Amino acid sequence: MSDLVKHILLATDGSDVAASAFAQALDLALHHRARLSLVHVAQQEPATARRADNLAEYRHQLAGRLEEFEASARAAGVKRIQHFTFSGLAYSQILQCADSEDIDLIVLGASGTGGSSGMGEVATHVAKFANCSVLIIR
Repeated sequence: MSDLVKHILLATDGSDVAASAFAQALDLALHHRARLSLVHVAQQEPATARRADNLAEYRHQLAGRLEEFEASARAAGVKRIQHFTFSGLAYSQILQCADSEDIDLIVLGASGTGGSSGMGEVATHVAKFANCSVLIIR
């Protein structure tokens, strides 16, 4: 096992880019035989979820997506996997999780459900303030 990457954190928001980030994180976890942690932060109401019932459905779908990612990782052979769901400021919660879980590498999409053409606020802040390596997927 590589001494460089022992624990990977995938930050996901359920977007298409997050699915690509999961594929990269899974490949790296298998290659390095690393632990894989998945995190979703419910930051704010997404544009597609204007009413409370839509927001509840959105969060339910994201929880299901985390379970799908976890099941896929286990099926692929990742032995040590866990997932977290937090509320609050996304980049802050991701950074706190990375520090508390002794993460070596954070993997996340360049932009999330907001769909900006450049690098989003969460990715920018995580890359700027993380105490570990960060891999940003486009």
